[in-house]
Amino acid sequence: MSNTLDGNTTLISLTIIRSNFNIPDNCSIITNSLQSLCLSGNTIGEIGELFTLQLQNSLSLKYLDLSNNNLSEASVKRLFGALKDNRSLETFNISHNKIELKACITLSDALKQNKSLKSLNLCNSQMDDFGAINLGVGLRDNQGLEVLDISCNSIKEGLIDIFTVRLQKFCEQLIQIY
Repeated sequence: MSNTLDGNTTLISLTIIRSNFNIPDNCSIITNSLQSLCLSGNTIGEIGELFTLQLQNSLSLKYLDLSNNNLSEASVKRLFGALKDNRSLETFNISHNKIELKACITLSDALKQNKSLKSLNLCNSQMDDFGAINLGVGLRDNQGLEVLDISCNSIKEGLIDIFTVRLQKFCEQLIQIY
């Protein structure tokens, strides 16, 4: 795959769903022209440094779906870290992957600086109360996110209500929270 994509300047969308696809460490999957990448349901597990570096520096990728991939905590942290400097990604679906507290802290830091992300799907990611609180800290300074899905997580009902009210007060651009 890497050899096929290297130097490709015309591919704008790539979808590989439920194909047991793994991202090799040396795979240049995010090309200069790629705008949409869907790798849902591949049980990828580990995402290497090259992929996250490409995500961080991408100027064209607008949509990324890595849902249902059994991503490791280290991979999730690297992906969230890459969001800090990414200036093109508008929609990120990382639902149905375990997102632990350390990854939420990394995401919170990234959201403070990221201005391009408009939609973030974290549903069914086993996020707990502490993760949600840390996420909220980053969202207070975020100026771009419009849609946030944190449904079907391990967040207490009362905390979700408080979280929603406070976020809508701080984040005027946030249109939907569910």
